Amino acid sequence: MNQQLHLINNVALTLVIVLFFGFNLPIQAQVNRDSLDYYRAKLDHKEKMTTDSVKYLYTKAKGFATAREKIYLLRTEAKYMKSQEESNAELLLYDEALDIAKENSFKVFLGLIYVDLSAYYYNLNNLEKSYINILKAKLLLEEVSDSEIQQYNELNRKSFLSREDLLEPVLFNIGVIAWDRGKLVDAKKYFNESLAFSKKKGDKQGQIDASINLASVFIEEKEFNKSIVAFEKIDRDFDLVLSDESLVNYNLAINYFELKDNDKSIVYINKAIKISEAIHDQLQLTDLYYFKAQIEKAKKKCKESIKLLRISLKKSIEIQDYFFQEKLYQELATCEIEMKNPEKANLWYQKMVIARDSLHIDNDDLYKRIDLEHKLLIQEVKSEQQSIIIKNEKERTKLLTWTIMFGILLFVTLIFLWITNKKNSNKREELIIQKLAVKEANLENKRI
Repeated sequence: MNQQLHLINNVALTLVIVLFFGFNLPIQAQVNRDSLDYYRAKLDHKEKMTTDSVKYLYTKAKGFATAREKIYLLRTEAKYMKSQEESNAELLLYDEALDIAKENSFKVFLGLIYVDLSAYYYNLNNLEKSYINILKAKLLLEEVSDSEIQQYNELNRKSFLSREDLLEPVLFNIGVIAWDRGKLVDAKKYFNESLAFSKKKGDKQGQIDASINLASVFIEEKEFNKSIVAFEKIDRDFDLVLSDESLVNYNLAINYFELKDNDKSIVYINKAIKISEAIHDQLQLTDLYYFKAQIEKAKKKCKESIKLLRISLKKSIEIQDYFFQEKLYQELATCEIEMKNPEKANLWYQKMVIARDSLHIDNDDLYKRIDLEHKLLIQEVKSEQQSIIIKNEKERTKLLTWTIMFGILLFVTLIFLWITNKKNSNKREELIIQKLAVKEANLENKRI
């Protein structure tokens, strides 16, 4: 009897534990999911935050993420660090993501991280490392299975990528890096492969990008007439967006300039300027006005060239491109020397030195100005997170209370059933004893 009671107690306790953890594990998983979604939602507005605030949010988000989600967060954080010009932090984040991807054999992520690293080294002008990493990405993405691509798409949620979608930009980037390394034959090969992939998946913009680069390679090879034919074909065969139409006209102007046909070059550069003015592409306009100034300078029109250089300078100041400003000041000084204006030339040289010094501006004042905003944002994040923690704790406490009450009720019910069964068993034993006594009495009566 004691053994039966002990067994029932163990069964009841086991049921309580199973029920508790059965409820608690999904609850904890949901808490993690809610917390991750909360931080990711906050990160959607990171452009309004200071760098430290964004780092804090990424750290908290990664604490609730799975391995795949953590890689995704590390890559987006690295891109943010790039925008903040923190290249060392960017590289460390890519390395951490790479280690996780290798440990878990996430081939799609591995390929994409190598693409990221290739871009990182490309921006540092380390073309050799950039080329090695982009080739690793190509090999990995060629051999990934369809199920691995599907798993990546389920996590990404924003788009569903095919193998062609993954490989096409990789091939395009290999072409770009090969071009910069002076390997024009390799560049054309990979641009053609990229073009083929774009045609296969029906990506018109991908076809345009690959075609423009193929036509541009002809300029590098001094095949200006071939380049003109290629760009005219692009303009004829595709419905170009305005930015691409401006780029095509710009390249046609370059080709005719190299062929010493300045009149045609002016016609195309004017078309490019008109289009870029319409779409307010200040960065492109800076280059276009500069190039038009070179054409006017070649035509011995220094006054017109200075006028155009000033327009280009104004736009470069608006976009705070100090490197280009330095170049423009030097060009202006050269034009003034040709016009025998040494005093004006000296003035432009002085401004060139100031522009060069501006590349090393101390940002202490800027950091002091945003320090208060940073502290307020950190406090806001902490307050909101504290509210979520309190809410989650209340929910967990409520569910735990109900689970314990259910366990107690189950235990009492089992005890009640055991007691009831015990009473019924005793009654059955008494009834059997009574029947035996009656039977013995009847036998005794018969003997008498």
